[in-house]
Amino acid sequence: MVSVRSRSDEEKELRQQHILEAAIAEFDANGYEKTSMGAIAKRAGLSRTLVNFYFGDKQGVHAAIEMHALIQLTKMFKAAVDKKTLGIEKLVAIGRAYIRFHKGYPGYFEALARADDNVANPDLNQPSRSATDVIDAAINTGLKDGSVSHNFEDTTMASLALWATAHGFVVIATNKAPILKAHWGRSAASVLKSLDTLILSAYASD
Repeated sequence: MVSVRSRSDEEKELRQQHILEAAIAEFDANGYEKTSMGAIAKRAGLSRTLVNFYFGDKQGVHAAIEMHALIQLTKMFKAAVDKKTLGIEKLVAIGRAYIRFHKGYPGYFEALARADDNVANPDLNQPSRSATDVIDAAINTGLKDGSVSHNFEDTTMASLALWATAHGFVVIATNKAPILKAHWGRSAASVLKSLDTLILSAYASD
């Protein structure tokens, strides 16, 4: 038999998720700066008071979305590397997973692209360590099996550099697609495909 308390907790989680989905839709439609708590509440079909109760303010909403985004990203990274054996194969798979993450979860991607609101409370962003830990483990696997080498000061910097590189590729391909085509005759898709080449050039052993 389901207790009243567990049913209440489940309803609370569902309502919070509903609010976050409404917030992502608002951010996608109008941008973070132009989105108000009132607009989020209206799209969610709830009172602003209730939305404020759960998340406090817009920064609180953004922090919650970012947390969910990092958890989802980590899941996708783990799923990608589990299908590969060599470390370098895992790194290429991570880069491709980041592209799929952007395509499948654009609202989450935008949340990660924004400046952090929680720099004073870094523990709130702990899942970000989980995402980079997957990259770190892939690099260490490659160092052991001989498929990976790098010139960064340590594995942590090598992991962060890969994440930053993948993010930059996605942003440029997405935001500059018309310019890429007009000035260089390159499609956004071709730019994204070249991420594989860059990862191999930067991390594959000779």
